[in-house]
Amino acid sequence: MQTLREDYSISARELSSLLEVTPQGMHHLLKSMSIDTEIRKNKKYIYPSEVRKLFEGRGYSFEKQIFSFSVVKGGVGKTSLSHSFAIRASQYGARVLVIDLDQQANLTQAFGLDDEELSTLFHVIKNDLTIEEAIIPITSNLHIIPSNMDMSFLDRYLQIHQENLVTVFKDQLDKVSDDYDIIIFDCPPAISSATAAATLASNHIVMPVIPMKFSLQGLKASLTEINNLEKKFKIKKLEKSLIFNRFDARKGSSTEFITSLAGSDAYKEFMMKCFIRENSELENCINQKHSVFDYTKKSNAREDLDIFTRELMKLNDNRILQ
Repeated sequence: MQTLREDYSISARELSSLLEVTPQGMHHLLKSMSIDTEIRKNKKYIYPSEVRKLFEGRGYSFEKQIFSFSVVKGGVGKTSLSHSFAIRASQYGARVLVIDLDQQANLTQAFGLDDEELSTLFHVIKNDLTIEEAIIPITSNLHIIPSNMDMSFLDRYLQIHQENLVTVFKDQLDKVSDDYDIIIFDCPPAISSATAAATLASNHIVMPVIPMKFSLQGLKASLTEINNLEKKFKIKKLEKSLIFNRFDARKGSSTEFITSLAGSDAYKEFMMKCFIRENSELENCINQKHSVFDYTKKSNAREDLDIFTRELMKLNDNRILQ
């Protein structure tokens, strides 16, 4: 299967930090496990298949998870976070499928795709083609079902045909679930049938929030909708993660906002341990159809998004730190 670009590799130095071994110890580890590397500009890089081999050899199991990046407020970073998470997870050896549900197709464009003739999940649901035919390989282990303006018809289609929201997406994902460890829905900022179907097909909801009043209102609406879906369809409680985005320690409003969330009974149980600091680099990379992980230079964005990915993948619980 031809890919759009080469795999996202990761440096041996970055992995040594995760595994808490010295560079010299990393060298011996790679050699002892016969992990292939590539030398570029005097640095060792490791491709995803070899990272996967390394992790599994140290006891890490790639848990199958379906994430929905969803909150009823635009401009909070759903697309940039799902884009970065997908790429970093693929660097860590996970087999990733991203599904762009937003008719604006920002995630699709962030991966360098911009074609109104692309097949979408809408075309899959109305049986124009199979889900396998709609998947585009970005790299060998990072694939996408793209979006375009045709997705604006999906919600109406689900309503007219009275599709079962519990199964309409799930049944399609079941056909390809063996091929992926992580599936990611990037949802539009709205309460809709399509967002509900994505929520019901997921086991983990990621909700970005920024220090603004309307962002908090969107979070409240999202949690209410999720709770309503859990009750109406009698599904088990979904795992929910609240990620604080665009934190700026120089602004008192950011500190006050995150402190109030952490102290709230309604939100504190969902808050992730990490947060994403304010930066322009992430948005610039998205606009230029790049990722912060395309560059080796250290940055706040790169560091924060790596920690974010580790937490969602449960890489910080010492299962690979033997």
